[in-house]
Amino acid sequence: MINCALIGYGYWGQILSQRLITQDGFRLKYICDLDYDKFLLKSLGVKDHFIFGDLRDQPILIQNSKQIFADPLIEVVFIATPPKSHYQLAYQALTNGKHVWLEKPGTTSLAEYMALQNLAIKQSCLLYVDFIVLFEPWYRYLKSRSSFDKKQTLRVLSVRETIGAQGLDQSKTESDAIELLYDLAVHDLSVLKSLFPRLDAKSIAVEYSRFSEHLALPVNQMEQMGLEAQSQSRHVLNLDSCDFQAKVLIDRKAHRKVRYCQIGSSIYYLSNQDHCWYHVDQGIEDSEHIEDLALSKQAASKVQAIPQASPQQIDSLGLALLNFYDALRGLRQVNDNVDIAKFVHQILDQCS
Repeated sequence: MINCALIGYGYWGQILSQRLITQDGFRLKYICDLDYDKFLLKSLGVKDHFIFGDLRDQPILIQNSKQIFADPLIEVVFIATPPKSHYQLAYQALTNGKHVWLEKPGTTSLAEYMALQNLAIKQSCLLYVDFIVLFEPWYRYLKSRSSFDKKQTLRVLSVRETIGAQGLDQSKTESDAIELLYDLAVHDLSVLKSLFPRLDAKSIAVEYSRFSEHLALPVNQMEQMGLEAQSQSRHVLNLDSCDFQAKVLIDRKAHRKVRYCQIGSSIYYLSNQDHCWYHVDQGIEDSEHIEDLALSKQAASKVQAIPQASPQQIDSLGLALLNFYDALRGLRQVNDNVDIAKFVHQILDQCS
């Protein structure tokens, strides 16, 4: 049993704590958050997960992370705080000989990530960034079904049609926009690097833009899709090289996500709303309208539903934790995780 601690009890920290409590191989000893009111409001939820277990195993709720770093029994520290705090917390954990699980994006710069990775190697510790999307059924299905030819030009579009319950107003600062990019675009960048391990960030031209525009869709069609007929704050990340093109688009619109992929003449997109792949019937020549076509089911026909998966296969966080646990038991760096994290930080550094 691996003794671990969790720092950060916000939205994702609460989800992570629930999984750690029930995940084989881990014993959650501490949950740390500066805001103790979160514990007062959520403590019943924590207790509920131990209702069939030994009550002595309930995690200790604390506000100071120093207690975690000083405890020799703690082997792993899970960090689910805002990204700006990741570097300092991970540095302290690694310095004290703890393995570290960092929620995406990892850190807020490549320099910080590489400093932590070098420290982890020096301390014989594991530094792992949680790219959870790589364990989701739709991604595993795409990877199993796709054959990628180096000579083919790849065009990828990812459309995130919602940026969470609160969203991002256009009145917010540019730094807020960059944080949004780090929060959401990281998913698609990790997918690209995982699908195409030989991608070199140094050879990719990166262009980031943030602007407002009217969607080029008829009003009735927009209403059918649950969109508002007004200008939207749109964030676009373009990646381009001699044999590779990708676009990540984040738009404050309806509560759906769409992922689009063109490999050679095959054009597909995934709707997370119904977990189905769609094949676009008509060719796409004008890249300016790719996103509008990908958003419209009228332009596509369903070709494949993701095969029914068992609850274990659908549990992407559980699969990620299992992968991390295996790495801990083998005391080995997860090389593909390191490569993906470096790639993501290299690309996002160019947007800052």
